[in-house]
Amino acid sequence: MRIIGWSIALGLALLAAGSAEAGDYTVLTTGRPSGAMTVTGDGAERSVVYSFNDRGRGPELKESYRTDARGMVEAATVKGVDYLKAPVDESFAIESGQARWSSQADQGSAAAGGFYLTYQSTPEDSAALVRALIKANGPMPLLPGGSAKLRKLLDREVSGPDGAKEIVSLYAVDGVGMTPFPVWLDDRQELFFGGSTWSGTVRKGWEEAAAGLVTAQDEAFKADEIAAARRLTRRPAGAVVIRNANLFDPKAKAMRPGMSVVVRGNRIEAVGPDRLIGIPQGAETVDAKGRALLPGLWDMHVHIADNNEGLLQLAAGVTSVRDMGNDMDELMNRRKRFASGELVGPRIFMAGFVDGPGPLAAPTKVLVSTPEEMIAAVNKYADNGYEQIKLYSSLKPELVPVAVKAAHARGLRVSGHIPAGLTAGKAVDLGFDEIQHVNFLLLNFYPDVAGETASMKRFTTIGERASSLDLGSAEVKAFIAKLKAKDIVIDPTVATFEGMFTAEPRVEGGGAARPIPAVLQEDGRDGGTAPPGRGADGAGDGRVRRLSARPGVRALAGCGGAEPGHSLRGHIGRGFGQPSRQGAWLDRAGEARGSGLVRGGSFEGHFGAPAGGLGDEGRGRVRSRSALRAGEYSALAASPLFRTCASWTGMAVRSLFATRLYEGELGDPGLVEELEESCLALAEEDEAGRRWSKAHGYRGYTSYASLNDLPVRDPSVGALVRLLNRHVAAFAADAAMELGGRRLKLDSLWVNVLKPGGSHSGHIHPHSVVSGTVYVAVPPGSGALKLEDPRLPMLMAAPPRREDAPEELRTFVYAEPKPGSVFLWESWLRHEVVPGTGRGDRISISFNYRL
Repeated sequence: MRIIGWSIALGLALLAAGSAEAGDYTVLTTGRPSGAMTVTGDGAERSVVYSFNDRGRGPELKESYRTDARGMVEAATVKGVDYLKAPVDESFAIESGQARWSSQADQGSAAAGGFYLTYQSTPEDSAALVRALIKANGPMPLLPGGSAKLRKLLDREVSGPDGAKEIVSLYAVDGVGMTPFPVWLDDRQELFFGGSTWSGTVRKGWEEAAAGLVTAQDEAFKADEIAAARRLTRRPAGAVVIRNANLFDPKAKAMRPGMSVVVRGNRIEAVGPDRLIGIPQGAETVDAKGRALLPGLWDMHVHIADNNEGLLQLAAGVTSVRDMGNDMDELMNRRKRFASGELVGPRIFMAGFVDGPGPLAAPTKVLVSTPEEMIAAVNKYADNGYEQIKLYSSLKPELVPVAVKAAHARGLRVSGHIPAGLTAGKAVDLGFDEIQHVNFLLLNFYPDVAGETASMKRFTTIGERASSLDLGSAEVKAFIAKLKAKDIVIDPTVATFEGMFTAEPRVEGGGAARPIPAVLQEDGRDGGTAPPGRGADGAGDGRVRRLSARPGVRALAGCGGAEPGHSLRGHIGRGFGQPSRQGAWLDRAGEARGSGLVRGGSFEGHFGAPAGGLGDEGRGRVRSRSALRAGEYSALAASPLFRTCASWTGMAVRSLFATRLYEGELGDPGLVEELEESCLALAEEDEAGRRWSKAHGYRGYTSYASLNDLPVRDPSVGALVRLLNRHVAAFAADAAMELGGRRLKLDSLWVNVLKPGGSHSGHIHPHSVVSGTVYVAVPPGSGALKLEDPRLPMLMAAPPRREDAPEELRTFVYAEPKPGSVFLWESWLRHEVVPGTGRGDRISISFNYRL
């Protein structure tokens, strides 16, 4: 793996580093020392010793190289082990005007004249490249291929030990990686710092300066990124109609020629044949000229390391991503800028990264070792809008139930690596909702290494033993049955592991996508960890696919790859992600030779946005025909275009008059406990309410006809109303209610304590605008909220719906509550409370809002 630029191939942004004068350097991971580099020798001949420890991984390299008067490499050798501990023996030399090189990824020759980039790079190599570019004073060819150019961005004074001062310069190198990468040199053109918040290399003794340099380089790069956003994006004033598109139909696994798509804002209004789709008045039209048009794709496993990755994702057709571990401040800032349009990038959903301290700890600042620390970490992520918690391998196993309870109480999913000491099956028993990486699924069948899953054995065991695993054995079948029964989602990241376990040295593999910079193409040919001649029978593509795509087990399409956006295409093209196998047609659709994606201004980024949004305001989520519930993410099925395409019969089909259900969380477990005490106290004290309940056959207690001052009477109810006001405002905005500048106001609110077996028959709430319920206590078996298709009372004959009908076409939809759930709907929607089978009282607080 080349260590130039930022790579997320294995979950860590590695070094985009510079060079060094003869001296010592410290490698930092999330601000903490994790390795070292020593450079010796004069300006022409240098030796480098470089290593760092990343959870047991990390290179150990010894490099020697010689440059000529122009700074061009004349000879180089690199020996040791690479990031995954595979042997390294690389060489480069120029003889009689001919350059020859040999590495684990490539072997070849060419006329001398280009700067040779070693495949197994050290931070010194990128600094040597900068020195050569300074001398060239213009673009410079590279070997094995491509070219690079240099930009100087700024000078900065930094302070160091004993009051020392240095003037350092920031350079940006273009052409080597997918995005420019930064290098800081001192006034002698020697490395001072290179890297990012996640990982970097800094001159020893000046470690405190690293954070300031990262901030400075981010600000310097941001100016270019904002300019690119302004240059590349445009917000159409009205509707946009794409005509004459060769549109991918995932259900039929076929291309549909002559199709039109109508887009307005962030919603797809219509899809169908050109002849049946009218052009709205004043709409802008784009003639696709028969080129391929795809739904917006979702990459369900990324680590966005820099702002430019947003552009790369959209260029590959990825409009929504799930970031599976990042620095919280950086990620939230980047997410905000993508959403506002200041920068170009996809919609981001966030997973909070948690590990335990230790020598193999993940590169995260959130390291916990006590239940109190775990609960605090979960709550901090929840308070900042995270969707789920991702646990890591060095976490104490006894903290997993703590994380699960805290996360589920806040409405967050729990996923991750399998902590050392556990197996995948045990993690599922403890409450995992999802498992990252297929190697952890396979390790379930090797309990003898369960205590070492934080080490390199989580990779080497698979490479050495998994090819003999009987996927048809009773043990494997029982495990698959458990995943099905508990509806566990798997995130196999096959694009990462395919190359690691199946690739042959110097043979194209690993799902590498093209076109990419020439020097990065070697990453698809490095052979991974497979022994020569044995890549095909390792624990690779076929076995991973068969385990990951078992019927009934939901697999997500996410790559975690080094080539943002592009790696996902290879991943889906191999049949991963829901719906099963449909992604295999992606290559024919989006990668058809010469077709490309249709682009037309900024709306290219909207094809993955669920109609109506996800209710980010008020920490709720709106369910509609194309909104998502937790766990329903996928590469294709998440987009409204996919949902529309999937029902094509050759006619234009649109969903009209959407019935919206808002599902949110109070996000305050303490308040829920207080409300439970208050509700039970009312049930004891309110004699009038108990008499009314008995007279009307209500099985339990309700304050519906007895009390109308609960927010004033009880402070906890008053606090609840303040939270509900925000949820209702978010729902009203999502439903496009024109309120004339006013807000919906609470009209009535009442407590319900429903005894086991109690129910409430179907009804509506007249004279209100929005109705809802917040759930306070929900014992197992309490029963769901049943919502009825509003078309039923219209005296129209209608056949029953198939069992596999999409949610928006079903006759009844059941919403399963939990403590803290907030459900909102427009008051005309008929609903009922089904009889519960639980043993305890179900407690809820219902309410109406009006203008």
